[in-house]
Amino acid sequence: MKLKHTATVFACLAGVLAFAAADARADNEIYGLPLYPSISSAPFKGELSTNDIPLNAVVLSTKDDLDVVISYYEKAIEERGHTVAKHMFSPALGYVGYFDKDSRTMRMATMFRTPKGRTMIVLSTMDPRPLLLDTPVPADLPSLSGATGVVKTEGKEAGRTQRTVSYRLPGVQPGQARTRLLEAAGKLGWEHDDQDLSYGRQTAVLKRGGEICVLKIHPDKKRMNGNVSTSVSMVVFDTANR
Repeated sequence: MKLKHTATVFACLAGVLAFAAADARADNEIYGLPLYPSISSAPFKGELSTNDIPLNAVVLSTKDDLDVVISYYEKAIEERGHTVAKHMFSPALGYVGYFDKDSRTMRMATMFRTPKGRTMIVLSTMDPRPLLLDTPVPADLPSLSGATGVVKTEGKEAGRTQRTVSYRLPGVQPGQARTRLLEAAGKLGWEHDDQDLSYGRQTAVLKRGGEICVLKIHPDKKRMNGNVSTSVSMVVFDTANR
């Protein structure tokens, strides 16, 4: 079971679920995981998918620090007798989860810190097998030949659509990847707004019609066969109803 590859989905969902919140449960547990004690929530009536496979997920929000939330779920999973799968992608994003042998599904609690200082909690369950299959980068988004480990997510709610795509480029330096991806984006009709720094200096903002694509390119911490590799992630959303 490729836990880290599977969990990439939930890292991507941090972007897709930015506009979503959870439907709190009276039994204080969902997907084999407890609802965090101190949450604020509202119904989420949209649709979620990963690599075109429907995804079951709810989203919670709390004022508590991300480290506190991570520790809470790690302890909760251990107390239930499961082997903990844990990984921190960055100080602001990480997950804790386990593989449920009875249902053959991943049960994940993914946490990410918002710019306003809140911690979003995504509780999810899914069959991880589709993630092991090859899937292409969407044709309307920039990519390079040789892209591997492609993970796509999509969320729809109240007429709004938001997508994320992540993949790796083995043998390509980040600087080289950025130049080539911006060239590819231009051929697809995307315009690079190099004055838009609202998403951070480490991103490239692409615009096309009513869509915005926030492109992030960075060194891949998990090199392939010891060679250089670049990680690419994109969050794409429409602006019509924002």
